[in-house]
Amino acid sequence: MQFTLPGDQFQFMLESTVRWAKEQRIGLQFTSFSLHRTSSLQEWLSHRLEEAIPQSVRDRFSNFPLD
Repeated sequence: MQFTLPGDQFQFMLESTVRWAKEQRIGLQFTSFSLHRTSSLQEWLSHRLEEAIPQSVRDRFSNFPLD
């Protein structure tokens, strides 16, 4: 499998297995994923999640302690 994340120029090239398929959608399990690539994907997902959360919710949790 080969893909590029929106807003990123790095091209992921990974091995994967189809875990489920339903109504023109599939779920994949990546079988070869380096630690560096895992970190890159987690960072990308984190930024997208932050963008999706309404500002009022972000403000409420911005001072939440991260013990």
